[in-house]
Amino acid sequence: MGKDNNFTGQPLIKQILSLIPRVRVDSIAQEHQSDRYYKKFKTFEHVVTMLYAVMSGSENLRAVVLGFLASEKRLYHLGMRYFPKRSTISDANRDRNSDVFASLYSWLHQKYSKLLPDSRNRFDVLERLKIIDSTTITLFKEILKAAGRNPADGKRKGGIKAHTVINSADGLPGFVCFSASARQDRPFLKEMNFEKGDILVFDKAYNDYAMFSDWTQEEIFFCTRQKDDARYEVVKNIPIPKDSDPRIKSDQQIRVKVPNSEKTVLLRRIEFKDKENDSDLVFLTNIFFLNADKIAQIYKRRWQIELVFKRLKQNFPLQYFLGDNVNAIEIQIWCCLIAHLLYRVILNQTKRKWAFSNFCDTIRQHLFTYTDLAAFLTDPEKILRQQIREQLNKQDSSQLALFPP
Repeated sequence: MGKDNNFTGQPLIKQILSLIPRVRVDSIAQEHQSDRYYKKFKTFEHVVTMLYAVMSGSENLRAVVLGFLASEKRLYHLGMRYFPKRSTISDANRDRNSDVFASLYSWLHQKYSKLLPDSRNRFDVLERLKIIDSTTITLFKEILKAAGRNPADGKRKGGIKAHTVINSADGLPGFVCFSASARQDRPFLKEMNFEKGDILVFDKAYNDYAMFSDWTQEEIFFCTRQKDDARYEVVKNIPIPKDSDPRIKSDQQIRVKVPNSEKTVLLRRIEFKDKENDSDLVFLTNIFFLNADKIAQIYKRRWQIELVFKRLKQNFPLQYFLGDNVNAIEIQIWCCLIAHLLYRVILNQTKRKWAFSNFCDTIRQHLFTYTDLAAFLTDPEKILRQQIREQLNKQDSSQLALFPP
């Protein structure tokens, strides 16, 4: 399997995957013993195959295999020594534990997240801001139980829920775990490890007064919305500074009883007028050292996680899965997260401003194009036209050589 002589350099996909050192993949594979029963299709080959699948937008295994066959002379750059068959990929997706891909994502996040500072986080207190939420991905059949009632026709699709913590400073998921979509969100707060000084923001579906009490003692801060049926006792009204946001209607210190306990917890209740939707938002927090309008700004940043979910669902194949089992589904989601991380790192280093969806579409069409990635992303049309002219000039010169004067 040799390289096509008409091309020089490396294809774009190779330059993207160069952000993942093979030695690190091999080290993770050794830790998980994920190559123990495989002679050819090692963990590295599996990672490359699945990343190609999500980057190319392949909706089935046949498309993945045909894509590899169409680029036979270019797979050498990817470290692929042979073509995996559909059955080989399917078996690996079922049998190789998805924890391997989770560990790879965790390592990549730790390595590259510092390269993605969010320019909006200029004051130190928000450097520790973590956004918590979940998103449900609909499955083609009930592999995992979906929420809601059974349909009248008996046909029911399953769903997998990704419980996620986004670091506001870099806009990347720092923690992800999966469950059936029918499971509630709140229990997963106990599976997440937070440190003293962290600021958490989440929707009211996660509200747990016992957890709020523990966090307050541990100096872990949070901001959420109050449920409509919440019961509380007003301790005192906190004066609102004259220079505060005029949409702040009230600022109170309240006492809330912890269910099934004699304990109570002191919280802060802030009422905010949302003029855009003509509604009142009520925030609960244990942060007493910031002004009320700053608390409202913190909760507004929760929208960052919705943007991440939107990018993932719109630009990567999460409507179709390359396996009908939980492990295969989790592997594909982890690879979408890895591709999203790599793309964010690359976009952060390019001079040209790209919309994420446009970037994904362009890369999808040119995965095996031989050109310099940085120059291509600066002006892709110019680079491609230049390559076409060079190829035409080579063809003209070789044609003339057949008929010497």
